[in-house]
Amino acid sequence: AADETEAANHYAAAARRGYARAQNNLAVCYADGRGRAPDSRLAVQWWKTAAASVSIPKHDDRCLVLRR
Repeated sequence: AADETEAANHYAAAARRGYARAQNNLAVCYADGRGRAPDSRLAVQWWKTAAASVSIPKHDDRCLVLRR
């Protein structure tokens, strides 16, 4: 759990700097409750931010959540 929190902290720092992959990874952290408290609202917010930053590959399974 400590490693997941540390990873989420690094993703958050990079996400705030505009790195789309980090934004996507941070969204996964929020969606799965890994290193962050589960929060679907923040997960969707970060996925939208990542999508606006750069095109996320369509094969990325996490993007399917937005369709539900």
